[in-house]
Amino acid sequence: MVKYVYPTIEGRDHQRLLYYFILLESCSCPESVKLTIKPETHIRLLKKFKAVAPGLNYKKLTEENVDPLEALDPVLTSQNILSISKLAPKIPDKDGRMLAASSVYAVWLKKLFWNGDSHLIKEAPVTISEWLHAYNICAKYFDRLNPRDVIEFMDEITFSSKAVVKLSVDAREEMTKKAIKSVKHIAEKARKKTAEGDDAEGVPNRHLAFEDALTHLQQSLAHLETLSHSFISYLKNSDQTTLQEYGLLYDLSRSEKEKISEQAVTMCIDGQPLNMIQNLLEVAVGDLGLSSKDIVQKAVIKVVDTLSGDCGEFSFKKDPLQILEGIVSAVHTSAENG
Repeated sequence: MVKYVYPTIEGRDHQRLLYYFILLESCSCPESVKLTIKPETHIRLLKKFKAVAPGLNYKKLTEENVDPLEALDPVLTSQNILSISKLAPKIPDKDGRMLAASSVYAVWLKKLFWNGDSHLIKEAPVTISEWLHAYNICAKYFDRLNPRDVIEFMDEITFSSKAVVKLSVDAREEMTKKAIKSVKHIAEKARKKTAEGDDAEGVPNRHLAFEDALTHLQQSLAHLETLSHSFISYLKNSDQTTLQEYGLLYDLSRSEKEKISEQAVTMCIDGQPLNMIQNLLEVAVGDLGLSSKDIVQKAVIKVVDTLSGDCGEFSFKKDPLQILEGIVSAVHTSAENG
């Protein structure tokens, strides 16, 4: 049956799939023992999904080595999110573990924020006030998310390419400030439960994890505040496409050391003056432990690796020798200018 019957059933035909698993369970087929999800669990899931998400591709949801959240995403609504989140612990993730309710909520909240919902946000937001209203609706569900999913959601709505295009910096800052306030409140509740000895569901770890989320959000806010710096404004408002791209890259970086380093190396390879690279390093939040000398060394190593035939994934717009000459020239100019 698994080999010949199951492949013929369409993933959205919940009724036929239900009959299939009922039959598989009743006949006690040896092949059912090898299934990741037992027939009785399939039956319970299908009965629920048939009622709350009739458009779900159930076969895609339960297929091995496939992200089940991709199957759930199209059918999640404000009307079924609670029911489906309760089913999450019965659904295997692609890494072999079971889904968490938090992951399901996180997927839905991203869709709710960007696209709206027929009940909660009736039209996709356009104005700043509408975006902030959408955020406020989504934030009501933060207590359903684990700290990692809070971070993922906030990064999506403040530091994705879509966020940079659709939202003003002011709106992104305001949402981040609100998120910091919400996470502080959640962390405080966890701290109180810990003090009272209520460590159910790993509350102490939850408290510490929310402290990490708070640190992440504070870094995000500090970075957003640097976007008004004259150097970043110069890049973003430049007539040169290359400089505009640098401004966008910086915006999306969150001042993360690896991203800033990668951008600075790219600028060096592009032949930008060292004082521009130094400006980038100085504007970024915190002590990254990077200097223009470090960046030059990394850029030279990339070029030399390419010349020696070990180019890896990095590709150059110009001949590597010309790039090397440009780097040497930039260093020489910098030395002359002190």
